[in-house]
Amino acid sequence: MGKPRQRKTPAVEWIAGVMGVVIVLGTLGYLVFAALQPGSGAPELTVTVTGVRESAGSFVVDVEVRNRSRQAAADVHLAGMTAAKEGHAAHPRARLDYVPGLSTRTASLIFDLNPGRDADVRVVGYSVP
Repeated sequence: MGKPRQRKTPAVEWIAGVMGVVIVLGTLGYLVFAALQPGSGAPELTVTVTGVRESAGSFVVDVEVRNRSRQAAADVHLAGMTAAKEGHAAHPRARLDYVPGLSTRTASLIFDLNPGRDADVRVVGYSVP
């Protein structure tokens, strides 16, 4: 006769099994939760000026574009404006290829004149992918 087989499951197997079940159920729960969240019909894009710096005789205005919606936006067009100084108003433009839902992207617009705190940058168009 041989040695009797061990019938008891080691504690390490139980711990690993429980951890696996928790991970699978947590993942499934998150996916169900995310799928049931209401989505808005259109991207919600906001622009924030994060800085102004001088570079090679021009002024670079750095901006952050935030999409507060779950819907992505593609081909996002930005336009900058400053108050007319000495009869000259600047209207630089920039384009972002893609701004995913619930994310942030950055861009820079180049002005001929120092816009100071008067730089106004807006989203003037986008498409829904």
